[in-house]
Amino acid sequence: MSWVPHTLYDVVAERAVTRGDAEALVTASARLSYRDVDGAVRRTAKAMHALGVRSGDFVGILMGNDETWVTLFYAAAAIGAVTVPINTRFKAAELTFCLKQADVKALFTADRFLNIDFLSFLRTAEPAIDHALPGGALPLLRHVVVVGSKVPQAATRLDDVLALGGGVSDGVLDDLAAKVRPDDLLLIQFTSGTTAYPKAVMLTHDNMLRNAFAVGQRMGIRHDDRYFNCRPFFHVAGTTLSLLVSLAAGACLVTLPTFEAGAALAMMAREHCTLTSGNDTLFQLMLGHPSFDPARLCLRGGWAAAGPETIRNIIEKMGARDICVAYGLSEASPNVVLNDWTIALNSIAWMAMAGSRLPVGYQQPSAPACLCGSRAALARRQARTGAAGLAGGHPQTASPDCRLSRPICGKIVSIGRLPQTVPRDFGEWSGAHAARRAARREDVRFGVALIG
Repeated sequence: MSWVPHTLYDVVAERAVTRGDAEALVTASARLSYRDVDGAVRRTAKAMHALGVRSGDFVGILMGNDETWVTLFYAAAAIGAVTVPINTRFKAAELTFCLKQADVKALFTADRFLNIDFLSFLRTAEPAIDHALPGGALPLLRHVVVVGSKVPQAATRLDDVLALGGGVSDGVLDDLAAKVRPDDLLLIQFTSGTTAYPKAVMLTHDNMLRNAFAVGQRMGIRHDDRYFNCRPFFHVAGTTLSLLVSLAAGACLVTLPTFEAGAALAMMAREHCTLTSGNDTLFQLMLGHPSFDPARLCLRGGWAAAGPETIRNIIEKMGARDICVAYGLSEASPNVVLNDWTIALNSIAWMAMAGSRLPVGYQQPSAPACLCGSRAALARRQARTGAAGLAGGHPQTASPDCRLSRPICGKIVSIGRLPQTVPRDFGEWSGAHAARRAARREDVRFGVALIG
């Protein structure tokens, strides 16, 4: 695999040239070519700069999957700002924690989504949005930009912000984009927080793009593929493993604001999608839906975080014969291992039952699997805040040997739900993992135990 580090906007601009009028993104409300995406990104990046967003500032995005989310993400990257995706299921306390921990300066939010009143939660987090910003609760939050009809007094409509970009020239934007480097922070990903407070993982342009490129190679994605994404963009499975995989390959990403099995099946059929991805639950919901009809699907492959039975059904019932099995974690950008699409998984699942030794997957060569993105990014963060990492009380330091560049092989000795073995402080466990990787490894997500 050959990889040259890029910034995200480098790739967006390159695709506008190399793929031009080819479809890049299909949502419930838009159909955009690669040239359309680049135009929207440039307009939005200029508007962000005019608003006062600068390189290194943190920009929150709180809305469902659509073309606006994608444009905001790419635009922030173009001027060196860092995106903070916010879980649309967060309540007021979680939203407050996220905005405060990530030092969000500008928040782009829908007024409502799935009957959830985001502005009500935001008022709890920072009452000053009804008067003037900044306020006392979140003193670093300077701008709230709203998509929707309800706009608090201290907030601004997105259309009004976009109009500000008219005063920023193409030359200014190009100069800003040229100053961004591949090892600069691109995104702050909050972990799920299932065993402790969510940790804010610092991911660079190179972390995410390198991972996306490697995953695309393993999936066998082609520029003429149409990739249906079930995962929310506030999760790295939606950004790195879906949006950026498609961008890196010049393929078309098809997505919906949120997952519903019937709507997903209809969209895949209507758009002739060839790839998809998801976990056990998502695939089981689609396979069990009354409208499921394999004759309407055009699937060839994708990836799944699922067990053997679900994998077999994806292959035999959905027709995705080249489906890959993925494992990852947010701290690793996120993919860690993924089999190659040329390996027949329908035989692997049954080989496992016999305890055969087989290749499980590869970590992309020379890609650090560390907690904080890069040493340079962490050093900049420490210099600015004096903190060891974004997650207060949870220092996140990079280990120089925390990488895997050889095939991960092992004998699968059991399949099924394994006991929870991950310590409560997962960051501490991850830091020591490199020293123990020759020992027994237990994969809780897939329920597979590996013996090296």
